[in-house]
Amino acid sequence: MLMSMVFGMIFADDASKEGIMFCWTIAGVMLGGAILQMVFFTPTVIKRLGYAPRVIAFSVVLYGMLYACGATFGWFPVNDAGALVGFTITYLLILGVLSVIFTIVYRKDIAALNKGLRDFKEKM
Repeated sequence: MLMSMVFGMIFADDASKEGIMFCWTIAGVMLGGAILQMVFFTPTVIKRLGYAPRVIAFSVVLYGMLYACGATFGWFPVNDAGALVGFTITYLLILGVLSVIFTIVYRKDIAALNKGLRDFKEKM
């Protein structure tokens, strides 16, 4: 994808470059999101913080980054309150669904690890 965007910027006509620039902004936001995940969900930067405060802090910063990029790069009209409400509701719905999914997976993994630990201790 990145190579296609690079060659597209070199060889594409001006009409196509607008779509390619849209792809570059999405790639930048994806990189920013990955960096935010590293900051908030690994002990590299934030040493001690519970899971819920991490999710809240991450989601607030990510929302700000997405809104700033959306406003700057014209993903939605900035002066339309309905667009902002729609963007916010969509963001919160996606965040809520993904949080529930990850919490279920996390609890399942923890239960499996605890069971494995109990089995290991019984064998020892």
